[in-house]
Amino acid sequence: MLFNSYSFFFLFLPVVWIAYCWLRPLAKDAGPLVLVTASLFFYGYWDIRFVPLLLLSIGVNHLIAGRMHASAPDAAQRAWLWAGVVFNLGLLGFFKYMNFFSAIAESVSGTALIGYHVLLPIGISFFTFQQITYLVDIRTREAPRYSLLHYTLFVSFFPQLIAGPIVHHSEMMPQFDRARGTVWTSVAAGLSLFIAGLFKKLVIADNIAPYVSAVFAAADAGQSVTFVETWAALTGFSVQLYFDFSGYCDMAIGLGLMFGIRLPINFDSPYRSRSVIEFWRRWHITLGRFMRAYVYKPLGANSGGLTRTLANLMAVMLISGLWHGAGWGFVLWGGMMGVFMCWNYVTARLRLALGREGRDWLPAPVAIFLTFAALTFSWTLFRPVSLEGMGVMMAGALGFDGLSLPAAWAAYMGGMADLLRAAGADFHGPAHVPIGDWARVGAPMTVAGLLIIFTMPNTNRIFLVAASPMPGDPPAARIPWRPGAAAFAASAATFCLALVFASTISEFLYFQF
Repeated sequence: MLFNSYSFFFLFLPVVWIAYCWLRPLAKDAGPLVLVTASLFFYGYWDIRFVPLLLLSIGVNHLIAGRMHASAPDAAQRAWLWAGVVFNLGLLGFFKYMNFFSAIAESVSGTALIGYHVLLPIGISFFTFQQITYLVDIRTREAPRYSLLHYTLFVSFFPQLIAGPIVHHSEMMPQFDRARGTVWTSVAAGLSLFIAGLFKKLVIADNIAPYVSAVFAAADAGQSVTFVETWAALTGFSVQLYFDFSGYCDMAIGLGLMFGIRLPINFDSPYRSRSVIEFWRRWHITLGRFMRAYVYKPLGANSGGLTRTLANLMAVMLISGLWHGAGWGFVLWGGMMGVFMCWNYVTARLRLALGREGRDWLPAPVAIFLTFAALTFSWTLFRPVSLEGMGVMMAGALGFDGLSLPAAWAAYMGGMADLLRAAGADFHGPAHVPIGDWARVGAPMTVAGLLIIFTMPNTNRIFLVAASPMPGDPPAARIPWRPGAAAFAASAATFCLALVFASTISEFLYFQF
């Protein structure tokens, strides 16, 4: 079931919310029981065959957690921890990476590892990492034992089950124990945040997607793509991915607030970052938190000298790339991100050596633009399906065919075409998207998205920080949201616009990861 589907926000959500508010005061665990039941139904609605897998994962991890709590912090507890990590990574590895490894084996030896295609259970990357953090924290004496009901809710809570955020037990479990009545301010803020996310997804991301997909599909098919269309598609994908993912995060956090549960912020205007390192502190914040705490620090972080630090950064980004998907493109993209991170780290060390700590090399607007350009270029590896498609997009982006535009565009550009030719551009190659379509929808939506990204406060700072603050939140917007008739009218109008201008009801991009 999709957050952006009519069945979700017109049927599932109202029924579950009413049942939760009605039954929660009747017994201590009535609220969690309603949410667990709803979450399992929500997950099974996509494919009921994977509900037993989710329950198996929860049951085994809860059993191992119990054995770890019953053991002294010695070799036995360490053995149970390793058993849990191997179980979780084994489950993730089989369902997410077996097809990839089987294809590699077949290309090398001529024999595939398996003779069938393994379906990817949706959300497995997220609930696997959540449970690993819990087991590791038991080992470090930072996690108490929880009841099976509350642990199941921690893992399966439907707002964050499918695509995050990757929540930590310490920020969720205390909230499940609270027996609070309905806080209408949180409900109103959550509903407003959900509607804002719905608008991002349906109106901006989904209306850019067809034009972006047409260009990337052509590249995957081996067709040449001109310089201008390449960068139009890459920039469009930057905007699409931003609003698709931030829209999901808004909806997830908004839904949590409606049930009195505050999820952590997972997105904080990442395209305004001045470096790739800063970008990864503001994009998918909870994934970055996991990687720092459970991968980077165990590797030694930055305590082993420059070479060791750079190797650790590269390892973290390669793992992050592979986490996003089973394919060479994700591995290469992770490597590119690692190179960018290492460059940022080395230049930061150089600033420190030169006595320029705290001062940037470049003015902020220039640094932000260059960071955004580097990230946009990196989608040449992240978005295509085939290695051939990656090569086509990278060649087009680097201008190997010159500063070219599709030949069919010249007739529509009139005298502007002559000026462009005089400036060194040429018109050749196919147009994978008619210029009229770019001008009517693709380009305006992309430009509007960029204006929102770089000039407006993000929705978390408007709706969330003022209504339901949490330690570590960014500062609130200068004019934060306040409940009232004006706020209700604005949210109602936004909801109606989202439905009117919705192009399709499509899956979120992070469902694929």
